Amino acid sequence: MKILESQWVLMGLALVAHLIGYLGALMTHNFDIPEVKLPEPESEEGLNIEEILESRSEDYNWYFKTEEIDKFVKELREREFSLDQREESLNNLEAHLQIEREELEELKDEIDRRHKTLSDEILIVRKNEIKNLKNLATSYSNISPTATVAIFDKMDQKLVLKIMALMKPDIIAAIFEELAKEGVNDPTKVRKAAEWSEELRLHYQEKDE
Repeated sequence: MKILESQWVLMGLALVAHLIGYLGALMTHNFDIPEVKLPEPESEEGLNIEEILESRSEDYNWYFKTEEIDKFVKELREREFSLDQREESLNNLEAHLQIEREELEELKDEIDRRHKTLSDEILIVRKNEIKNLKNLATSYSNISPTATVAIFDKMDQKLVLKIMALMKPDIIAAIFEELAKEGVNDPTKVRKAAEWSEELRLHYQEKDE
């Protein structure tokens, strides 16, 4: 048997015998595959991202946590903090605006009260002024035109016109006549009579309108 004496043939037979023995062992012995137990899911209540990221399986020696997730969680926390700060700032601003709004309302009420008080005082002054002007018009109407013209020369011209506006037309005519007489020697008297006449005309025109 020269074939059996060949070294290569013997090595091939040994390999075949080894494979047959291994296959026989697999067929005659039962091998149990270990069961992998995954962690039971927790209830949705109270479950947060930290618990999910920090949880690990007892059967696997690794964490479900990466550098990208760490960065994402950090950004979320920073945004949450920034939003809290902004909300607090807005609340403070709203409170400040409310205080200013209340102060402005109080100031407006105070201005309205003062304006009303001032308006009432102005009306009282005007009523008193009209009463005084009527009394002066009556007094100057009871004296001679010469005396009236002499007094009017020393008075404020606006006050003179207010008094004359309350006089009767015949009294005013007598005053103008006196001014015309004195204007013979003093031309300013005639000019004054013309000015008073024009002012009274405008006064009566505004009154009619």
